[in-house]
Amino acid sequence: MTVGTEDEHPAQLSVDHGGIGAWVAEVRDLTNPDEIVWRNGSRAEWEQLTEQLVTAGTFVRLWDRPDWFWCASDPGNVAPVEDRTFLCCEDESDATSTDDRVDPVDMRSVMTEHFRGSMVGRAMYVIGFCMGSLGDENLEFGGQITDSAYVAVPMQTMTRSGTQLWAALGAGQEFARCLHSAGLPLAEGRRDVAWPRDATKYIAHFPQARTLWSYVGNAVLGKEYFALRIVSAPGREDPARVPISALFFGGRRASTVPLITEAFDWALGVFLASLLSAETTAAAEGAVGLVRRDPMAMLPFLGYHVGDYFAHWLELDPAKLPKIFQVHWFRRDEDRDFLWPGFPDHVRVSAWVLDRIDGSPRARPTPIGYAPGVNALDTSGFDAEQRARTAAALVIDIPRWVEEAASINDWHARVGGNRRHEALREHSATLKSRLAGRH
Repeated sequence: MTVGTEDEHPAQLSVDHGGIGAWVAEVRDLTNPDEIVWRNGSRAEWEQLTEQLVTAGTFVRLWDRPDWFWCASDPGNVAPVEDRTFLCCEDESDATSTDDRVDPVDMRSVMTEHFRGSMVGRAMYVIGFCMGSLGDENLEFGGQITDSAYVAVPMQTMTRSGTQLWAALGAGQEFARCLHSAGLPLAEGRRDVAWPRDATKYIAHFPQARTLWSYVGNAVLGKEYFALRIVSAPGREDPARVPISALFFGGRRASTVPLITEAFDWALGVFLASLLSAETTAAAEGAVGLVRRDPMAMLPFLGYHVGDYFAHWLELDPAKLPKIFQVHWFRRDEDRDFLWPGFPDHVRVSAWVLDRIDGSPRARPTPIGYAPGVNALDTSGFDAEQRARTAAALVIDIPRWVEEAASINDWHARVGGNRRHEALREHSATLKSRLAGRH
């Protein structure tokens, strides 16, 4: 691992970017770490960091699987909750009712005081990364500064990073600034813990400045917000990229939503994904079990106006885009037992999806898209009872969908406002018409 004690990058790394050095120096002066570690992405670096996490009790090595580790975060380190996630856009009109907007100047003032001295006694890791392949046109770069070894490790496996990335990030290249601290400085006499964290949490997004500040326990990665919020939009239509044949969206509802459906076309798929819903969980906080809309399963991560976000999906060229499927593993019977047996059997649904991508006709049209009957799925090994439960999981409950459709326009009006895309209105009307025809 290459270690530097000054803000200048080590000579072994080619970091020809004055902005990176100036930013690192600024954060160093604010957070006061013991050392600065410029990540080079090497195997030796990986082994050193993972061994450090094993020694700390954060990782447990799985000896029968090389480079695999088990870890269970502190309960207070769960996914960032919505009421501590803030959109700090300069114009109030760029936020919607789903956003907790704070003036960017005010948020920077508050969080600066939390970051002050937050890395005392710790290493400050500097990681350059991108979410695409080096050499791609219009590549998006990010810089991650963190005092968490746990964050540093998956940044190496889940992004393009290391020496080649530093070389690609040339002078003047734009990059998103992602700053994270767990918020537990090791002042003299304080012992470290496996999952350091402060009880206070802030996750603040500054879209105009292409900046993310997160002051939260270790279970957060800058790359997640860089990809999902700062530059969130559907994947580019670049033919040089790995082709994607299917997109899956899924929520968690006790009823209404069937096991699997395929949208008739891209626009219907986007429309249905904009209605995605789930019963509240820790990531959303609040009362557990209440049904809430969670468009594209992205509500905690949307970094700009929801109406614009939907429009970006709808305005892509559908001729170059994959099929959209909606899955729902959690439908329950009247006794609140799950109808679908669980994870090991998901491959049965995946097999049907692959057949549909290859042109299989084994599907029937329904008001919400194409759906399989129980005979279209591989149910080998299921007994009669489980086949019946699978059939129940596939049912399109028309009365419940009529109830669902009645609230769609209000939902889109609330989150889309005057930026609501006309296609959403059209699909809402068409869905109601198709449902009426099935009564």
